[in-house]
Amino acid sequence: MWQTHVGMVWWMLFSGVLWIFFWVFIVGALTSLSGPRGRATDPRGQAAGAAPGASQSPDQITARRYANGEISRDEFQAIRDDLETAKTAPGTG
Repeated sequence: MWQTHVGMVWWMLFSGVLWIFFWVFIVGALTSLSGPRGRATDPRGQAAGAAPGASQSPDQITARRYANGEISRDEFQAIRDDLETAKTAPGTG
């Protein structure tokens, strides 16, 4: 009488182990797809997660944005003039 249920018990235990492996696989896949870990660097050599242009001067950032077409020539000149004014203003530095 008990012999018929033994196979079902083993299948229940085995399926529980399979579910654990399934969730470990899902979590591992999501973790590996979420991005680099540690102090990885992007192709420009900046630390991953660092603010873009964190080690660049305002003049360099403005020149890069102008070169990439993010700002127009008028905007570039206005920003450059503002930066020059800020550099020569008393009490800055």
